[in-house]
Amino acid sequence: MAYLSKFKIRCLILTGIISILIAHNSYGHTYKKMNVEIIHPWCSAGVAGDNTFCNITISNDSDKDVELIGIDSDSVHHIMLMKNGKSVDKILIKGNGGIRGEDDFSIMLHGLKHDFLTGENSPAILKFSSAMTIDIKFVIGENTTLDEGSEKDNTQEHHDHSNH
Repeated sequence: MAYLSKFKIRCLILTGIISILIAHNSYGHTYKKMNVEIIHPWCSAGVAGDNTFCNITISNDSDKDVELIGIDSDSVHHIMLMKNGKSVDKILIKGNGGIRGEDDFSIMLHGLKHDFLTGENSPAILKFSSAMTIDIKFVIGENTTLDEGSEKDNTQEHHDHSNH
């Protein structure tokens, strides 16, 4: 009888640990190309014509510095990279390091072409100084998951730009 109780307790503990791990990862989505990883890109909600902001975390697993030099999106009129409250031309990601949106930099979207509704997503292309591009999807809402099977994509068509 005591063995059965220990077994039940261990199962409950294991189930709890698994639940915590699932909950921790449920809001994140990542994109990786070469040694650069983009972690949970998200935007705040907004209405057409307004401005909003986006946040991402970028990890650089190489020993060479990488620079984010721009972002393209068909969903907005203009995108600005911001650091310390000022517009900048590039964001440096040091070798074997990373940067976190909100803490280290931000992305301002000016002139939304359509409503950004929580739960939807918006494709974008990150451009780096090495001529590398990474296709991503910003989810709308910080605690929103990216459902790849969802029909809530805000674009008509999405192309792979990795060979450009």
